[in-house]
Amino acid sequence: MTEKSVLLSERLMIFNLLPSLTLHASRHDETFPADWVRALCNADAALANAWHRHWSRWILCELGLLNQPVLSLDPPQLKVALLSTDALRTCAAHAGALLCAPRLRRAIDGAEVRTLHAALGRDVMNFAVSSAARALHDGIAASSDWTLAATVQAAQKLGWALLRDAVQGAADEIALRCALKLPRDLDPAPVLPPEAALALVLSMLEILDAEWLSSFPAQA
Repeated sequence: MTEKSVLLSERLMIFNLLPSLTLHASRHDETFPADWVRALCNADAALANAWHRHWSRWILCELGLLNQPVLSLDPPQLKVALLSTDALRTCAAHAGALLCAPRLRRAIDGAEVRTLHAALGRDVMNFAVSSAARALHDGIAASSDWTLAATVQAAQKLGWALLRDAVQGAADEIALRCALKLPRDLDPAPVLPPEAALALVLSMLEILDAEWLSSFPAQA
């Protein structure tokens, strides 16, 4: 097996069997009693592994997915769902900024630009206002009139919501597992229809992490 295929196999194994390892922090209390979560956080490595196996089994049972593993890498939504925690966070940040690009392009005052760099990140800001990003999506036109504070807040939420929308067209064994990796209490209103959201996120990943996409088997 190649290094890429080994990584992909490990990601799929964790996705199927150990969802607690990649569970978003905002979902800890909803999936396990709070005192159990605290015990896990304070446990040594060997005990933590046992806790995670128990916690993950509990999560999968609650979702009705214990006997519904993902067996194929063909569904395109897996290119989003199997992203690492850090990669999901990075993708969400870039996606949210892209959607708010009409307002970000208006930021010419030095103080505003510094505020946006501090809140969103310089690389994220530069991506959002780039011609490459604009070729992918024009952004939400109404954002042009938002305040700076509203824009920062919206960017942080919209990016995660777009990732959620991107996997909505997948089977439950993918969509429900992926939801565990995303923040709780996202606005239920879709940012884009599932097909459009997935196409946009995959196009972004072609720019942000083409190597990750190349680890998946080529589609016939």
